Amino acid sequence: MNITKITNYIYEKYLTVFNKNFIVDFNPYKIKTKKKAILYYKYSRNFKDAKIGTTDYQCLCIAKAINKAGYLVTIVDRKVKIKVTQNYEIFVGAFNTGGFVNFVNILNQLNKKTKVVGLSTGANPKHMKEQFRKREKMFKKRNKISLAHISRFSTIDFNKIKKKFNYLIYFGYKKGFVDKSYKRFRNKIDLQPCISDKIKTNRNKKKINLKNYIYYSGSGFLHKGLDLIIEYFIKNQNLKLHICSPSYEKKFLDFYNISKYENIIYYGNVKEDSLKAEKLFSKCGYIISMNCSGGGSASLAVGRRYGLIPVVWKNEDCNTKACFIISKESYSGIDKVIKKLIKIDFNKYLKLSKENVKISQENSSNYYQKRLFKIFKKLNAKK
Repeated sequence: MNITKITNYIYEKYLTVFNKNFIVDFNPYKIKTKKKAILYYKYSRNFKDAKIGTTDYQCLCIAKAINKAGYLVTIVDRKVKIKVTQNYEIFVGAFNTGGFVNFVNILNQLNKKTKVVGLSTGANPKHMKEQFRKREKMFKKRNKISLAHISRFSTIDFNKIKKKFNYLIYFGYKKGFVDKSYKRFRNKIDLQPCISDKIKTNRNKKKINLKNYIYYSGSGFLHKGLDLIIEYFIKNQNLKLHICSPSYEKKFLDFYNISKYENIIYYGNVKEDSLKAEKLFSKCGYIISMNCSGGGSASLAVGRRYGLIPVVWKNEDCNTKACFIISKESYSGIDKVIKKLIKIDFNKYLKLSKENVKISQENSSNYYQKRLFKIFKKLNAKK
């Protein structure tokens, strides 16, 4: 870790400990207005210079869109417990995962006239919890052991607060898993996460190995189904699994002791637009996920941008074009699909690969910004 990283780390810790990770009246478009909005999502020291593809950047774009729609924006980090001292015309807040612990605290302090827009990065917390508990039971039944796992869901009961919501913006697709998890809520708006525009999409056909798969994701290995994936590749050592994650869940990885399997390789954090990522993705055929309740996935979009074809459990909320869906939550379910992929015609694979690169353009920063500007312009017009 260099001096800059150490300094940033210490400063971030200071902001967190002293509850100062927020900014008031963010106004990049220099508009003149008395209207105010509050955004509860992600804020850090380098927020204004956030890199495309990061959560900070996604939040930055939301803040800019709200500002362009006519509001001065107060941006609050998910860890901050803030005292609301102003009247806000609109509140946009993330709430569905466990990291957003202060959403209700802000919601309960708002003026009754404040327009509330929920931001759901994944499914309804109730559905996330149900699916995760199911995975825990499945893991214990298969392996005769219980492990402490990182859960992704929030303790918020959406049914108890949904009457306060005017709108819901969710990362996912219309009629997808996330949309359906909020089936009784009407005013829903779909959105896709963005990824780095620096990813190079040129593929060398000679380097592609269709027996190489990538798992590319963040924390919550059980939630993301890495257990099911590892167990499949342990029994199918003619195939290779590359695991890329900034998270290192020691008990989980120690249990599987993956270092003893030559066909399963753990890389740790691999930045999506790095040379390391380019080299690794270029020699793989597929990106695999068994996420038990996923929203629109930036990880899958990265794979698609590199030309990989998604192989996913049906609860993964993704564009279902040019990908392969696993319909059974088990070894046999994975096996049924992968056996088809082993026999796939290479020219057909290349055609699907090109289609996935095209699909990934819906996750470009330009598409993301335009979509957000359109959303908040529309919301501002509605009284």
